[in-house]
Amino acid sequence: MLEATDFQKMDLYNKINQLLLHGTYITKRHFLRFEVSLYYYNDFFVEVWKTPEFNNIYSIDLAPERSVKEAYLRSIDLKALGLEI
Repeated sequence: MLEATDFQKMDLYNKINQLLLHGTYITKRHFLRFEVSLYYYNDFFVEVWKTPEFNNIYSIDLAPERSVKEAYLRSIDLKALGLEI
């Protein structure tokens, strides 16, 4: 199983492939000019930052637990998804 530190070291293309093949999409939010999608992957959370006007992925980064709680928990039910933090 891929650890968070190993995921972070991968290039953008490999991160996208891993999320599409093995990640679980949870929800999305908007921040400034970005659309930010939250995924659950190998026991950690990942955010995909995308610019909708250009349909371009800006970055894929680990999402710290604190950030997930602050930015997403009001809008999703993790228990309904079978996930708990």
